[in-house]
Amino acid sequence: MAKLSKIIHLSLLSMSVFILITQFSRIGYARVIPSTNHDFLSREEIEWIQKNKTVSAAVKSGWMPIEYKIESEPSRGISVDYLTQISALTGLKFKIVEYSQVFDPTEVQLVTGIVGSTNLNNFTKTSQPHLRIPYAIYINKNAKSEYRTVTLDDLNSSKVAVYKNAPLGNELQKIYPSMELTYVDIADEAFEFLKNNTIDAYIGNEWVVDYHVEFHRLAYAKKSSTTRFESMVSMAVRSDQVILLSIINKSLAKIGSNNPKILDYWKTPVSPINSLIKVLLAFLLLAFLGLAVKLFSIRKKSKSEALENQKKIWNQANYDRQTNLPNRNFFERKVKEVILDTKQNDSVFAVLFIDLDEFKYVNDVSGHSVGDQLLNQASKRISNCVDDNDFTARIGGDEFVIIVPKMKDVLFLNGLCQTILDEMRRPFKINDHEYYISASIGVSLFPKDTDSYEELLSYADQAMYQAKKLGRDRYVYFTKEIQSKVNEKVSIANDLRLALTRDEFELVYQPIVDLNTLNIVKAEALIRWNHPDRGLINPDQFIGIAEESGLIHSLGKWILKQAIFDLRVLHQHFGANFNVAINISPIQFTQPQNFVDFLQEIDTKKISPSVVCFEITEGLLLAPSEVVTNTDLLPTCATNLN
Repeated sequence: MAKLSKIIHLSLLSMSVFILITQFSRIGYARVIPSTNHDFLSREEIEWIQKNKTVSAAVKSGWMPIEYKIESEPSRGISVDYLTQISALTGLKFKIVEYSQVFDPTEVQLVTGIVGSTNLNNFTKTSQPHLRIPYAIYINKNAKSEYRTVTLDDLNSSKVAVYKNAPLGNELQKIYPSMELTYVDIADEAFEFLKNNTIDAYIGNEWVVDYHVEFHRLAYAKKSSTTRFESMVSMAVRSDQVILLSIINKSLAKIGSNNPKILDYWKTPVSPINSLIKVLLAFLLLAFLGLAVKLFSIRKKSKSEALENQKKIWNQANYDRQTNLPNRNFFERKVKEVILDTKQNDSVFAVLFIDLDEFKYVNDVSGHSVGDQLLNQASKRISNCVDDNDFTARIGGDEFVIIVPKMKDVLFLNGLCQTILDEMRRPFKINDHEYYISASIGVSLFPKDTDSYEELLSYADQAMYQAKKLGRDRYVYFTKEIQSKVNEKVSIANDLRLALTRDEFELVYQPIVDLNTLNIVKAEALIRWNHPDRGLINPDQFIGIAEESGLIHSLGKWILKQAIFDLRVLHQHFGANFNVAINISPIQFTQPQNFVDFLQEIDTKKISPSVVCFEITEGLLLAPSEVVTNTDLLPTCATNLN
């Protein structure tokens, strides 16, 4: 009998594992995916795909069934299935990386799950969301038996839980002022309140909450009705990847928002616990009382592990792994809480945006291991500078923010900023070496500067960049003058994109004269912009903006192409040995293929490479990246552009 019991236990365990693996191995819907068809793409887009092949896509790890990841398993969910379809349509391959709110623009090209009006710096959202998910009302059916269907109007004077980070709460408060809202971080909190009758209803994302209810077997929870409100999920493409954005937009338009073939697979969750119980019931017919006790223990352990997984996913979604500080997601919720509290108390609070100066240099020269240790030490120093009531988060690679609620006065804030600067100047001791950095701090004030969360963070960011322009290692308060300069840069960047398509640029040539013979022996190609409204614009007014926005690559390709055309004319007047110098931005060396294409083109045109000189800055050679050192271009001239 003991042997039989052991066999049954092993069988149950094997089948349980099989069911769990089956549930969590949903990579995509099991249907025939259409073969690659480029009819809907332009020639330029097809060429881009052929050159780039792989796109890095950031996917969230704790948002079932939209997109999620369990331990070491691959990422799954509806958004991942959309990537699979885009891949089938275009031939692009997607390298999935874990979503961490803010990315190095050189590492991530696409983000799959942007909710509502959320915006990411350096990323542009797709023209249409690929998912529109209704919000639904969930009640405790034991407590609300008097209702057949509960609507929003029924809840006007009731206690209702909503997700803290969603804009739904503000919308409900406007329409139903008598509704008492309870804000929660995760669904577990809401359902615990619902179970204890602390709230009357929970309004949440229908697909996500349905999965939660089914997975945790919440028998008391009932979806009563859906609302007219919905959550929209979009993808976002890095702002300098204009062609990729067009490809994704066209692909999503072809697949369609809320594609039924994808959604049908994910809308109805198959709970591994429910499936396990059905199997257990069949085996209970063959088992005895001792086996039943054993199965109860297994079930309890499975549920405990599921809850532990849920907590682990929540921590991953809200805390930075490197520094263990709250991440941008947590920061957004916190700052919105402080805004509400500040409005009620008629007080003032500040946001400090901190960026580490020279961190990238230390990281590149000394390695990521040293960079990680420096970040850990820097985060501890910053945390030690603030009070218990202040809130510190890491929102990017070397970017930190501090919320200073109920600020005492400006002198106190000045002292805090100066203390942080002093701490950052002290040497960082890592592996018996000392490393020196500094910090630039931007400060915005609520409600003096703005009463909007997005603008508050943006203004602090702008003030931080102003601190860097003024020489770094300082703090700057946001002013309207800073905003005006930013708006001017944005306007020029937008016009730059149009200028490339409207043929508004021209090359002029500055002659270089041999003083011995007074003959013109060479010339330097200089770009000018004939703006339709601003008139002639010199390069010092737009080259820097082109570099920051990533447009320098397209502009550089145009210059090289135009120079080839002009060389043939110049050689007719000054001879075949006449030399032309072309200024090259250091950023252009991140795409050396453009130079290779140029050299191939002048070879095709029978132009000698010796008549072309690339002028680069000393900074490119003094602090070269791996891309630069591996770029072998001849001829080159290492000269100062000034």
